[in-house]
Amino acid sequence: MAIHNFSTADFLITVNGSDLSNWGTTDPAVTHEPIDQNADLVRGMGGDALRLDRVSPGRRYTINLQPGSQDSAYMQSLMNSKANITITTTQIGTLDKTVASEGVIVNDGQTGRAGQSPTDDQYIIEFNKFQQTKGG
Repeated sequence: MAIHNFSTADFLITVNGSDLSNWGTTDPAVTHEPIDQNADLVRGMGGDALRLDRVSPGRRYTINLQPGSQDSAYMQSLMNSKANITITTTQIGTLDKTVASEGVIVNDGQTGRAGQSPTDDQYIIEFNKFQQTKGG
């Protein structure tokens, strides 16, 4: 049996060629999820069914960065310029890897300031193309 390290120190993410590492306090700092289902099942009244596979179900990434960091300023500049986005992630020592392309920053998250706990700078990115491997 093996132990795999999934800490931020062993996580690499590259957005349009630049590495991000100034994580905020949100745990986990990076998440991704499907936008649409991989397939739909349409069941008929007579007992038959149709399977409808999506060519590209898309992927949504949420990235939480330290407020005031250079990484957040970089992501904000990508959002302001309406740049197309490509992301790669690697969890060192595992087979966890992702590549996402044809993406756009669709929104930023809630901004909380002027208090004891300012919120992270959050960026929400949606992709048309996505590949992933998982495992140890």
